[in-house]
Amino acid sequence: MVTKEEIKNIEYDNCPPNAEATIESIRSLGYNLGIAVSDIIDNSITAGADTIWIYYSWDKENSYFSITDNGKGMGNEELFEAMRLGTTSPTSKRDEKDLGRFGLGLKTASFSQCRKLTVKTKQSANSYIRKWDLDHVNRVNDWQLLKSTNRLSRKLLDQKLEKLKSGTVVLWQSIDRIITLDDKEEKNKDYFYKKIADLREYLAMIFHRYLTGPQAIKIILSPDYNEEENEYKITPWDPFITNNSYSVDVGSETLTYKKNKIKVNPFILPHHSKYRTKKEHKSAGGPWGWNRHQGFFIYRNKRLLMPGGWLGFFKQEDHYKLARIRVDISNNMDEEWKIGIKKVTVTPPDIFKKELIRIAKITREKATKAYRFRGKLDKRGNPEVKEFVWKRSLNTRSGEVKYFINQKHPVIEKYINEIEDKASFKNILNLIAKTIPVETIVQSDREYPEAHTLGINEAKIDGLPVFEWYEAHMKLFIDNLGLSEKEAFNKLSRIEPFNLYAAEIETIRGFTK
Repeated sequence: MVTKEEIKNIEYDNCPPNAEATIESIRSLGYNLGIAVSDIIDNSITAGADTIWIYYSWDKENSYFSITDNGKGMGNEELFEAMRLGTTSPTSKRDEKDLGRFGLGLKTASFSQCRKLTVKTKQSANSYIRKWDLDHVNRVNDWQLLKSTNRLSRKLLDQKLEKLKSGTVVLWQSIDRIITLDDKEEKNKDYFYKKIADLREYLAMIFHRYLTGPQAIKIILSPDYNEEENEYKITPWDPFITNNSYSVDVGSETLTYKKNKIKVNPFILPHHSKYRTKKEHKSAGGPWGWNRHQGFFIYRNKRLLMPGGWLGFFKQEDHYKLARIRVDISNNMDEEWKIGIKKVTVTPPDIFKKELIRIAKITREKATKAYRFRGKLDKRGNPEVKEFVWKRSLNTRSGEVKYFINQKHPVIEKYINEIEDKASFKNILNLIAKTIPVETIVQSDREYPEAHTLGINEAKIDGLPVFEWYEAHMKLFIDNLGLSEKEAFNKLSRIEPFNLYAAEIETIRGFTK
């Protein structure tokens, strides 16, 4: 250990970073608008805010973006420290509700999107302003934090803050990373508003657990200042589709690592046939689509860090897209989980990976069954559907796979028994099976995995005599097998294609399973 005396005797020169070079380098850390805004919102939540207002305006080079909260605000010295790069060491002990990490978020997030960052904060009657103007920093090549701003900026800072008892507003101007100005003004405007639409979806995902429940916060994303807040309130997106009764909570498991509790909770999402509309199914897929959002959802204090992915353990494949696993960690595990500055990269401790792989394998297996058998699983996770129209055979010697129409299927068998030219009908079935375009299906599945959905099943739209088949087989099961109507219905609901239309049949006939 080096003593104080030894430190005194060390020869050195102070070597502060070049202001211009450092600022411009910080701007290239790879933030996008969603990541940057989320970093600012983290500070608002840590400050105790229950409402956050995000205002934006398109006006070419005068466009702006602001984030206001009704948190506790800051004093003059606290604001000064908040504007300093590297305010708090990541190794410092933090409040368990603190969503910060490096003391860099406000600056790195803001600089990534704009050249002028102004912050005004308010506590009771006292308010304070500080401003970073990157062009000014570059001109003087010095870390000069400004104490004032112009009239337009003050107006934008006060449009909501002046009505609050306390709070903070972050104002971005010269937003050169949000918009790229060129001669095509209309395209620039469209680009700007597309980013805003993407931001709404992103925030609904990242903060969805903060946007629900008895202590829910509100995030308003509005063009300019607007009194009609409810119209612009962000609606949370639930990755686990808990409002759908077909979503399966596999059960949580609490793991311990260095005296810290880590809660892992797998979910199997409903098969696409279990949604009422295509819009509902698409929404459940999430902002980035079904395949991108399969896997682990890692949260730190309810704040989503990683919205899907298998942490490098497995590839993301279409038949696992119904698997999502919620993992909750606390903010005192940042170093072990290697959480980066942007709070989007997560790497679990090596010793903990074995447990995650174990849970992932179980979840993926259940998700595959739900995917293949259209969500029909019994309590043990086995397929409930007992009769399929198509069957698969595997030649164990050659490894060749074939698909054929099940001629023993109740509906197919009934037709075979009722027609005179049975041989010709069977030949047609064999021809259909022989010419199934397997190669095309496989290639299409690789290129467009999200496109292979059967849609919402409605007998009339699909043009199938489902209810005619239903009546015939109900009579057969009741008369020949001596089943009750409810027993016959439950048996039919485990046979294709009746399982696809079970809800429709149930509604019309009045049966309950």
